[in-house]
Amino acid sequence: MFSNETVGAAFVEHRRATEELRSLYADCEGRDLTAEETVVEGRLNTAIDEALDHAERGNAYLGRERAADEARVQYENLQTEHRDDDGPADDLVTREAEAVRQLAAGEIRAIEFETRDLTAGTATDGAELVPQSMYQQIHGFMQAASS
Repeated sequence: MFSNETVGAAFVEHRRATEELRSLYADCEGRDLTAEETVVEGRLNTAIDEALDHAERGNAYLGRERAADEARVQYENLQTEHRDDDGPADDLVTREAEAVRQLAAGEIRAIEFETRDLTAGTATDGAELVPQSMYQQIHGFMQAASS
């Protein structure tokens, strides 16, 4: 897909085609282009446009990837603060971090986490669906046990 190397190569191709087109125009200064030179001009203009388009799309993609990586690192740092220092990262945190990275990269449009119906309360007490993370399960157990 896109990498720093492919974007760099697109800029090199853009520069090469631009210099070749300038050379063509310099050779034809003071006269009209021949039919053969017009074909070369069209080919060079197409190469310039395609290289520039590839470089711009590549830069945008790489920018989104960098933003996604930064968001993932920030999310993981926040999750680390809420985790025991000795305990390994649980699978839910890893899946959530990957989902945040994919969302920031534009690979997905929404994050869907598992939800379950509340068993206690009424519809007017609050939302009927809540995420079932480990924290929610522990909190629910402690709340039920304290009653």
